[in-house]
Amino acid sequence: MQLTREHIELAYANGIRNFRNLSLRQLDLSELDLSDCDFSQSDLYNTSFIGSKLDYVYFNFADLAYTKFTNAKYSKLFIHDARFNRTVGIKYATCSFDSYGECGRQLTAIKINGEVTLSCGCFTGSPEDLKTYIKNGYKGIYESRMLAFNFVMAAIDMERP
Repeated sequence: MQLTREHIELAYANGIRNFRNLSLRQLDLSELDLSDCDFSQSDLYNTSFIGSKLDYVYFNFADLAYTKFTNAKYSKLFIHDARFNRTVGIKYATCSFDSYGECGRQLTAIKINGEVTLSCGCFTGSPEDLKTYIKNGYKGIYESRMLAFNFVMAAIDMERP
């Protein structure tokens, strides 16, 4: 059974916030308050969150290809290892290499409405928060962490040709 917008609205109204590992492809979830929801590992290909409120929403390991986030409002998104490809209304940059950090992790930066959020492992926060985290962390991996940080911060500001 394919879930519909009405299913999601009814579930949310009844306190359900767990939408993990579901196929929600091509749903129009525009202009909804979906705060505190967990869409981790879900297939959200070409789903619309245009104008939606997405405070503290989890998209870890989700497929966000072609998903629309134009004018979405959020305070914190969790995006660990989410798949971004031609996502609309959200800019993204990722960096991963074998000697990055403690164990070759992936750093992802997203920008919605001018606000940047970074995610890597258990960390999710602002660029300033990550700089502090790196500065106060293990000195043996400082250089690789700063290399990844500088790359995603430069890449997130690049414009498409």
